[in-house]
Amino acid sequence: MIAEKISETTKRHFPMELGINEKCANLDDVFIHYAEIGKGDPIIFIHGTGLDCRMWEDQLMYFSKKYHTVAYDMRGFGLSGRLNGGKYSTSSDLNKLMDLLQINSSNVVAHSRGGRTAITFALEHPEKVKSLVLGGAGINGLPLSNEFKEIKYEVALIAQKLGIDNAKRVWINSALFASALKNKVVMKKLREMLNDYEPWHWLNQDKEVRIKPEAIERLEDIAVPTLVILGTLDIPYIQNTANILAERIPNAQLEIIKDAGHMNNMEQPQLFNSLVSKFLNSLPTYSK
Repeated sequence: MIAEKISETTKRHFPMELGINEKCANLDDVFIHYAEIGKGDPIIFIHGTGLDCRMWEDQLMYFSKKYHTVAYDMRGFGLSGRLNGGKYSTSSDLNKLMDLLQINSSNVVAHSRGGRTAITFALEHPEKVKSLVLGGAGINGLPLSNEFKEIKYEVALIAQKLGIDNAKRVWINSALFASALKNKVVMKKLREMLNDYEPWHWLNQDKEVRIKPEAIERLEDIAVPTLVILGTLDIPYIQNTANILAERIPNAQLEIIKDAGHMNNMEQPQLFNSLVSKFLNSLPTYSK
C-alpha cells in the first residue's frame, strides 16, 4: 500500500550526478515532491516562502555522508501540488510524508516559513521529532513587525495590480534577501527558485489550518533539544523571533552566524553545517 503511494518522477531539481533521489509522494489530496540521499539517522529539511528543497543542496550533500537526509517541497511550492483554495495543514502533510517514508521520528531542520511548520509539528507530534534546528524561523501567532508587514503587503499588492513578475522582483530585492544578493552564487539559486514559484499565497487567502492555542502561546511545551540559528544581518523581526524561541523553548540554544542574513544556510553553508553537526553530535544517544 505504501509503495503504491511513492512514484518516480521525470521532473528534477538536482543534477543526476549528485546522486540525490527524487520522487513523488501521494498524500491523497496532494502530491509532494521530495529528495533524499544517504543512510542513517534521518534529518528532514523544510524550506521557506517562495523557495523549495533546492535551498538545502549544500546540507543534503554534507549530512548525507552520515545521515538519511530528506528535503521536500511544501504544498504550493516547487514541484509539489498546488493550493486550490481549500483548507490544509503543512504539519499534517509532514506527518503523512514521514509515514510513507517509514520514518518513525526525525531531526527536523527548518527555515523561515518552514520553521512555523516544524514548530507546529513538534507540538502536534512530539513523538516524531528528535530535535529541531530553526534557522531564521517564523512562529505562528507572533504579530508581524511594521517593516515585515509592509514588505508582505507591498508584494501582494503588486502581484494583484502589476503582475507576478513585478511582485517577485520586489520580494527578492526586499530587506529579507539584501545580504544574500551580495553573493552571486546564492543570488543565482534564489532567482531560479523564485522564478519557478507560482505565488498563490500572494493572490489568494491562505487557508492553512493552525493549531489552537497558537504556537506562540505553547513554546514552553516543546521538549526536544532545539538549536536556533540567526544571521546577524537578518531583519529585526527575525532577530526578535530567534530570541523569543531561544528564551522560551526550554531546551534551546542560540547560535549566531556573522555576516549572514536570512538565508544563513546558503550564505555561510560551512559554518551552518558545522553548527548543526556539532548540535546533532551533542544529542543524547536515545535521541539519535
